[in-house]
Amino acid sequence: MICVAASTSNPSESITLAGFSNAGSVTKVAAPGVNIYSTIPVNTYGYKSGTSMSTPTVAGVAALLATLGLVGEDITNAIVASRKIGVPNQFNLPDIGELDALNATHIAIDSIRRMASEATEAP
Repeated sequence: MICVAASTSNPSESITLAGFSNAGSVTKVAAPGVNIYSTIPVNTYGYKSGTSMSTPTVAGVAALLATLGLVGEDITNAIVASRKIGVPNQFNLPDIGELDALNATHIAIDSIRRMASEATEAP
């Protein structure tokens, strides 16, 4: 399980935890959750904010890692290890980091290669 916080998503400004987002000591990952263009009721699109916007981004990265062959805790570990630590937040939690999908993919590939190498070296 991954607890996801919402971060601001304006690339021209420094990324921070969104003012409405909650976080605690188990929250390690933040993803964009402010002014996200998404589907809205009555067959249209619009801008929405919330952890309901940031969580699907993390779920998408988890699905990507699953297609590479990772499962369960390995997916969680790759996502948490990939984050850019240090998202400023109102809770003074130093361990929250912005999701980094590319880095998570690199970590997953390295992990898969390492597991394959260990499997071929086993007696």
